[in-house]
Amino acid sequence: MADDAHALEFLGQLERSEAGVLSWGLIDGFFSETEIEQLADEYLSALASKGIESVHDSGWSLIETLLDLKLLWRVPDTQRYRTRMAEAVRLFARLKQIFPDPKNAAWRTAPNLVADYRFFVRPRLYPRRDLAPTTLLQDLRQQTHVSALQESVINALVQGGAAIERPLARFQARATERILRAVGSDRSLGTVISAGTGSGKTLAFYLPAYAAIAERLSAAYWTKCLALYPRNELLKDQLREALANARRATPALVDRGRRRLVIGALYGDVPHASRNVMTPSRGTAWRRVSLGGQTAYECPFVRCPSCGANMAWMEGDVQIGLERLLCTDTRCGDQVEPDEIRLTRQRMLAEPPDILFTSTEMLNQRLSSRQFAPLFGIGVRPERRPDFVLIDEVHAYEGVHGAHVALLMRRWRRASGARPHFVGLSATLADAPRFFGDLTGLGPGDVGEVAPEVNEFEAHGADYMLALRGDPSSGTSLLSTTIQSLMLLRRILGSRHDDYSGSRVFTFTDNLDVINRLYHNLLDAEGWDWFGRRPNPVRVGGSLANLRGTTLPNARERLECGQNWALVEEIGHVLAPRSRVRVGRTSSQDTGVDADADIVVATAALEVGFDDPEVGAVLQHKAPHSAAAFLQRKGRAGRRQEMRPWTVVTLSDYGRDRSAYQGYDQLFSPNLPPRHLPLKNRAVLRMQATYVLCDWLARRLPVSYSPDPWVDFSQPAAEIKLKFPRHFGRKRTLTS
Repeated sequence: MADDAHALEFLGQLERSEAGVLSWGLIDGFFSETEIEQLADEYLSALASKGIESVHDSGWSLIETLLDLKLLWRVPDTQRYRTRMAEAVRLFARLKQIFPDPKNAAWRTAPNLVADYRFFVRPRLYPRRDLAPTTLLQDLRQQTHVSALQESVINALVQGGAAIERPLARFQARATERILRAVGSDRSLGTVISAGTGSGKTLAFYLPAYAAIAERLSAAYWTKCLALYPRNELLKDQLREALANARRATPALVDRGRRRLVIGALYGDVPHASRNVMTPSRGTAWRRVSLGGQTAYECPFVRCPSCGANMAWMEGDVQIGLERLLCTDTRCGDQVEPDEIRLTRQRMLAEPPDILFTSTEMLNQRLSSRQFAPLFGIGVRPERRPDFVLIDEVHAYEGVHGAHVALLMRRWRRASGARPHFVGLSATLADAPRFFGDLTGLGPGDVGEVAPEVNEFEAHGADYMLALRGDPSSGTSLLSTTIQSLMLLRRILGSRHDDYSGSRVFTFTDNLDVINRLYHNLLDAEGWDWFGRRPNPVRVGGSLANLRGTTLPNARERLECGQNWALVEEIGHVLAPRSRVRVGRTSSQDTGVDADADIVVATAALEVGFDDPEVGAVLQHKAPHSAAAFLQRKGRAGRRQEMRPWTVVTLSDYGRDRSAYQGYDQLFSPNLPPRHLPLKNRAVLRMQATYVLCDWLARRLPVSYSPDPWVDFSQPAAEIKLKFPRHFGRKRTLTS
């Protein structure tokens, strides 16, 4: 990839030249062979004049590299050239609603799906990572006290001294210094880390948190960090990252006589005991699989920290209660040991994890539970209360929901008596310290913001942003435009593990009914049955995209009209009968993400923090309701810095869509206003008062009467009488 750097820089010059023409709606432009070779020679001459050497000895060598990478395309049977970007925009602008036709002539009269478009390309900006681990440690020694163990853990996390170190961004160093300096403070403080998607916010927390937790590791177990997440999919994704980081720190801990860091999760899919994994139940998340010829149960919340594949709990280990996971990819063979993770609530209660991943809803429900409260630092000795509270994707806590979470944080602090350091991560917050202070209940002077400085950014790759306006005069629905766009969008990406384009598409909309219609109609368009499990026998030709194949009649004429997707076949996709791409869905009806799906139709469940390096494009159907949410969705694509992701928005000609199309620059680069939480909303306060009553009763009622008032209040009185016949109907005096 290093040898491609100059070729990619030259590609950027070509794309900027094309973008200027495309922005005026001229989609049939091209570079002649003489012109593009001259531009390549001039580029190499400019490098030589600056004293920069290149592996390319001629302009044509530069062009051939781009052709090999499929980022530059030669129009068949001509000496004309377009970049993949420019040809893709041309194909998007010429989309038609084509159905199977024996003579393959329907494309001539098929209705247009796109009336107009708006397009621009810009470089992707990331904080420059040029800080060596040794420099970080030297700076930390000058700013705060750092023990030898903490230095060793930090060095292990950034692989200091290894063949491949992890250079850090300056904002990560500032966050590490601030958080470590605040450890042990006699009052709660807060740090909100504001940086773009994929900039390294999570590592900016784990570096100081793991270093601080390492000093408190002993033979005893208690929760030292609460990690709160707004979505279960995000929780599961970040759990893998935390586990991988914990493994990096293991050698440093073992060398100094400490045990491993233990990770645990508490949410709906976590069983109470090992026997519950084997008990079949409707909708169980633990899927029964075969691994190495033996029965196993696939873990729904832990992915392999080495290769990212699913992990499974062998039935033999389940029967004896040995909480060990094995990677389902036999080529990897990795396993997660019992001293690394907690898989059941039963063991978690007996030996709490050092870092507990949970959701705000789970914390709200279990806050009044005598059984689970100690996991959250309630009812334990002062020295065993959590030191850190991580709140990921802080911007997700807005409006009434955010007000509930803010009051939940105040209830937890009151119940636990803890004085932790609150750390928030966000990419789309304006006035972040004030908002985070409101969310956590900290004073305005107790929260600091850490963010990259303007001069710390550098450009990588490119962002392609395209707004498509459906044709209102064609008689087609906007959903048709979205479906055809998705078929093309997936096929202008590469195959799996493509370094520059990715291979998966996420598509979002803000209406669950539209999500379902889009999913099932897309399944039909790609040639799958209603459930997406087997080819649709009616659609013998496979995907409707195959109607754009180069082997069908009138190939040359269709190419000029944008109905011959020769570029797609050049990239490596097959447009032939029975070929199709896999379609998946992630919503309240389908939890998890299908690892084999090429196109994932998703709700807001995937809009925050889900890190999939294979996602190369995001499509938004209709104008997004929230600019901040749209930026998060957009950030799902292009997790690798060198990638060149696409963001496509399909818009109608009416209402909010029309306004969004006319202000497309604000759509893709919005100015986010400061947010305010309605903490004094009377409905919110009344609901929270009910929760406070549960909390109060949990502390006042005898343990023998009710271990969890929440459970009592959620069932009929007759059920309580069956469980506690001795106490039912008797007057009890509340303990003080």
